[in-house]
Amino acid sequence: MKKNLIVFVLLLMAVGVSAQATTDEQAKAIVDRAVAQLQRQPRKYTFTTTYTAGRTGDKQVQSGVCAINGKKTYVQYAGMETFFDGKTQWVFMPDNNEVSVSEPTPAEQRESNPLLLVRDYAQTHRVGFDEDKNADNFMVCLYPTIAKQVEYFRIKLSIDKKTYALRRIEFCQRNADRIILTIDSQQPLPKEFKFAFDQAQHPYVEVNDLR
Repeated sequence: MKKNLIVFVLLLMAVGVSAQATTDEQAKAIVDRAVAQLQRQPRKYTFTTTYTAGRTGDKQVQSGVCAINGKKTYVQYAGMETFFDGKTQWVFMPDNNEVSVSEPTPAEQRESNPLLLVRDYAQTHRVGFDEDKNADNFMVCLYPTIAKQVEYFRIKLSIDKKTYALRRIEFCQRNADRIILTIDSQQPLPKEFKFAFDQAQHPYVEVNDLR
């Protein structure tokens, strides 16, 4: 009897593991379709970030612009403009009339651009469905596989059920803070859009070359 009970429990565990694997694969397929949206064509995004302090509940809201074209990216946020042409990065601070030039690693880029983190998620995260449900969006979570190297323990993604467009990214920090990035709009990127800093337009800018 005891032996049969052990076998029964093991079978239940095996079924549970199999069901979880199937569910995780379904969640991964959804994220992969959202990533395909990010990679399909050059696009420009407007977004809003909301930072909520876990201890006090205080909130800070800021807006920004992001553009992606393959490996090229641009971000305008928090009083700075960041250009990346696939190799070189320029961080321009207009208030200081200063630009820093570097050649960031892919990991450093992902740290500064959440859309790139989602695009490259398979390298650093595993996927599962979120407990929260939504009629219009798939609710999916990314869990870092390099947990000791990041300040968050989970990223929640909201993905449109009809178009698979990414709608929201929520970082759940270990210190109870929350950072939510909401994509307000997106549109095809104009062909004349530039991913390199034009120093000719800023002849007196101070250049800090960190390469």
